[in-house]
Amino acid sequence: MANSYTQFAFEFRINPKAVPWIKQLLEKARDLNGEDTDDEEIQATFPHWNDYQCLGFTWQFDTTVVRKREYPTLIISDDGGEGDADAVAGFLQAYLKKYDPAKRIGFGFAMTSSPSRLNEFGGGACVVTAKRQTWMNTFDWLQKRLA
Repeated sequence: MANSYTQFAFEFRINPKAVPWIKQLLEKARDLNGEDTDDEEIQATFPHWNDYQCLGFTWQFDTTVVRKREYPTLIISDDGGEGDADAVAGFLQAYLKKYDPAKRIGFGFAMTSSPSRLNEFGGGACVVTAKRQTWMNTFDWLQKRLA
């Protein structure tokens, strides 16, 4: 039986005021791993939480230096190939609504399988703003070009 994987890794500069909120929210989600919740903030940020019961990505803080000035960044990556791009987009949108409503954040993802299965490779991208998520996937793109 083949396993399917969704993979991604990216970083973005964050508003320093958001660090405590990000840490609290993502640690709460991590601690809930495997459990349903009625927590309103978790459900608003991750609408499919009670279906999947996991965060679907790993995260860590880092710093980026621009012109000798340090800025906090957040690195997000899949959880060992078990990435949940929808959960990432929900988190990014919640962050943007609260701390950076004029900003856009984008990320790409790969979809693979092991062992290889026909037509099981692809990927996509998502651009997130405070108001919307715009998705594309390579399967739809390819089908439109072939039509």
